[in-house]
This record gives sequence, C-alpha cells and structure tokens, in this order.
Amino acid sequence: IDFGEDGIAKDGPSAGVALFLAICSRAIERPVKSAFAVTGTIALVQNTIGPVGGIREKILAAIRAGIKEVGIPASNISDLEELPVRQRAEIEVVLPGKRPVNRNRFLVYPFETIQQAIRVAFPKDYKKFSPQKK
Repeated sequence: IDFGEDGIAKDGPSAGVALFLAICSRAIERPVKSAFAVTGTIALVQNTIGPVGGIREKILAAIRAGIKEVGIPASNISDLEELPVRQRAEIEVVLPGKRPVNRNRFLVYPFETIQQAIRVAFPKDYKKFSPQKK
C-alpha cells in the first residue's frame, strides 16, 4: 500500500478501516460486498474504530454514488443529525448483531470494533477471521 508523498496531511487516516478490509479481502480472495462504503480510523492493538470528520459529506457523497450501505465509527453516530431531513428519513441505523428491517433504505452500520466491520463487509466469510480454538 502506497501513500504518495503528495498526500495532504488529512488524507488517509479515515481510510484505515477501508484499507484493513481491502487487505482482508485480498487475504481470503473474496471481495467486500458490493455497494458498501466504510470510513473510520483503526487502532489494531486496541481493536477499536475511531471517529473521523466529515460524516455528513461522506454519506451524501455515498448516496450520490449509489452506495446502499455505509459503515461509520459508532462514536460518529450523532453526526447523522447534520444530514438534511430528506436523507435522514431514508436512513436505517443497523446496530451490531442486528439485521436491517428494510433493505430498501440507506443502511448505516455504526462500528466500535474491527470484527463488527468484518462481519458486515464479509457476511458469508466473516468466520474466516475468527481466532482458531486449540
């Protein structure tokens, strides 16, 4: 993975979860599910997904691009209030371990841990990432 020297200082940190999922995808040779976007910083040692800025702009861009599902840091969930009323009305927040009620809505998954992100990004393959019991 190469972050060019031309990068703006703020480029990159919010892509931590996306980069991690891309590496996972390559490792198991399976794609991340389609029409899914994700943002968030990642602390592998603590296994946490941290907050990022620009949630409003990122979600509006995802909607314009035809994305149907977005993963965001759980600590950013209150940022959804910044969205225009029309877009907020179309959102369903899907909490960890829960299933969406209406798949025709724009789904937002708040993540606290990388396992939660893996479970949504790889719904059929997430068990490949579970620690093996001895």
